[in-house]
Amino acid sequence: MQKQHTVLCIQDLSCVGRCSLAVVLPALAAMGVQPCALPTALLSTHTGGLGRPARTDESGFISAALAHYAQLGLAFDCVYSGYLAGAAQVALVEQAFRQAPAALKLVDPVMADHGRPYASMTPEIRAAVAQLCGQADVIVPNATEAALLLEELPGPAADGTHAARHASLLLQRFPALRCAVVTGGALSDGQRGNVCAVRGRAPVFLPYSPVPQDYPGTGDLFAAVLTGGLLRGFSEAAAIRLAARFVALAAEQTLHAGADPRFGVRFEPLLGTLSHWAETPAQPCTDAVFRCKNTRQKERNLTHETVEYRAGGAADPPKHRQHLPHLRGHGRAAAPCGAHGLYRR
Repeated sequence: MQKQHTVLCIQDLSCVGRCSLAVVLPALAAMGVQPCALPTALLSTHTGGLGRPARTDESGFISAALAHYAQLGLAFDCVYSGYLAGAAQVALVEQAFRQAPAALKLVDPVMADHGRPYASMTPEIRAAVAQLCGQADVIVPNATEAALLLEELPGPAADGTHAARHASLLLQRFPALRCAVVTGGALSDGQRGNVCAVRGRAPVFLPYSPVPQDYPGTGDLFAAVLTGGLLRGFSEAAAIRLAARFVALAAEQTLHAGADPRFGVRFEPLLGTLSHWAETPAQPCTDAVFRCKNTRQKERNLTHETVEYRAGGAADPPKHRQHLPHLRGHGRAAAPCGAHGLYRR
């Protein structure tokens, strides 16, 4: 019998609103991976337009749970961290890393978006999150977070060329990193996408077409499917394509249904499709090299990938090719994302 991978998921649980653990757990389970929840905070709702939620900090619970897991001798295949409620919780994630030395370590450094840090993310917390990224195998910052991790001033707009540079620089700054995924970049022609930099390879630009509606939790859903894909044996780029493909389908169907966007994307009816996709071997993409310039006008190459998107259910044949959205968001604020239609939690 094939081994079932286990993932220790360390992030908040917003009970209403489809984000964080509420989307991470079912997505990973649908991919045949066993998710093990370790909430950093409990919130009655997410913070994106549903009023001020009731909340508790779960640092004490995390500490006690990790001690219990050590007594049991549990060995997780992956430790995946998202929103952390304070600098002390960074130390707890580091403890989880030490207890699972052979695990895949994936960090979503939730601390900023759209050119500025979240209000709760103090310089102390941001420094601690950067330290945590230095111990990860894979990190998934957005363009603002990538700049902060590199101690640069983030701009109001995400430049795709800068995203490629940032992804490469993150690999230089954090020698333990295997892959840096920088989300939400834009090229000079307006094309938006994510950048995947794997150590030893050139950065790859994965484009998407923004959807004109904001939803909470799509960044969490993306990171969860990315994690599941890596554990199922997909390459980094293939796992990103799988994640973008599923989030695109969920967002488009939610938009077409006219559902209240505050409650996130209706991904639940699509979990069967995700299960099917997770079982399907990744198909090679059509690659075309293009050139773009950084701020010093030095040319560099990226790989521009076009991916297959299946609009129907698991049994439907592919009907067309189109660029896929990676819909990023972390949701400690509810500001609109503007014409680009980027997503935040």
